[in-house]
Amino acid sequence: MDPISAGASVLAFVVLALDGTKSLYQLIIGFKRATRETRAIAVAINDLQNVLRHFETSPVLNSPATELNDMVRVLSACHQDLTRFRQSIKEYQLASKVSKCRRVLQTVKSPFAKSELDFIRQSICDYHGALQIRLSIVNSSVLQTCKDEIHGLHNRAAANDLKTSTILDSVENITTSVRAHTEGIRKVQDTATAGVQQASSLIKDVQSMRSSVEYQMRNMSITSASAIDRHAAYSASRLEDILTAFRTLQEQFTSLPDQVASAQAKLTPLQGLAPPCSSSGQATNEDLELRHSLERLQRLSSSITRTLFDEEAKRIVDDLGRVLRALAKFGNEGLSSQSQQLTHVDSNDSITASEIDEVRSLVSLAGGVAINQGRESSPLLAAVIKD
Repeated sequence: MDPISAGASVLAFVVLALDGTKSLYQLIIGFKRATRETRAIAVAINDLQNVLRHFETSPVLNSPATELNDMVRVLSACHQDLTRFRQSIKEYQLASKVSKCRRVLQTVKSPFAKSELDFIRQSICDYHGALQIRLSIVNSSVLQTCKDEIHGLHNRAAANDLKTSTILDSVENITTSVRAHTEGIRKVQDTATAGVQQASSLIKDVQSMRSSVEYQMRNMSITSASAIDRHAAYSASRLEDILTAFRTLQEQFTSLPDQVASAQAKLTPLQGLAPPCSSSGQATNEDLELRHSLERLQRLSSSITRTLFDEEAKRIVDDLGRVLRALAKFGNEGLSSQSQQLTHVDSNDSITASEIDEVRSLVSLAGGVAINQGRESSPLLAAVIKD
């Protein structure tokens, strides 16, 4: 028989046995005069009912098939004996209701009736013991199963404890890492806050510096404009004086070739008295430079309108200075009066060596100087300043 069918048969015979014990118990307690034997049978039936009720609630189906088949055999025999015992007790109960004559006869047979009741009690006790043993086996199997399950649960709990410990360690590590990251984030936030504060301070400083620089530049622009105006006015006045001096020099140099020719004519009678070295026709370096300067100035006065640039303009200024110095040192009587006249003009027009140097510096600063233009067309030396 398969385990499912055997388990169903066990439960069915348990129900039948319980019904039989209940019927038998009702018959026993129905006696008007209970004897010691009937009371013992009632106790045995009660014990058997308790065992059968335990079979109803116990996990019998979890037992092996062999044990289930054995339980079916015992319960089937118990059911059959209970049916037979119930029939025998019914006959005994009917016998107790007969007449006195029959009761006397039954008294003679009472030893045999007592022995039969003892057999019924003993059989019920045997079934009780057999079923109790099998119930204990079932309970022991269940207990072992429970122990195995408890052991498995314990092992799983230990594994879970290990996993829990590992998880707790991981959580602790994660917590430590999160705490470290939080601390790092807090430091970054502090650094960022400090950087923002420094940036705000720098922005304020830059704004303050900008305001200060704008104020200073406005002041400098005002001061520079006034200084430029003053310098322009001063330069214009100085250039006007120099222009006047150059106009005077231009007038003097216009008649300078005639004066030089007259001086050479006066010096001709004295050439016979000169030493042999001078009769060789060689002049000193100073005389040659003076002669070259005069020649350049003569060519300049006869040239067309043009612009003198840096080196040529400086050379013309040097030629003018050299001629003025030669005129000042010229010792001839004919030239002495002319030198005095030039000296008089020089003193009146404030033509000094320092002013010649100033003219030289102005020429060096200018990009070029326009020459041989009318007075109206060159009010400030006709200077052409080029970037």
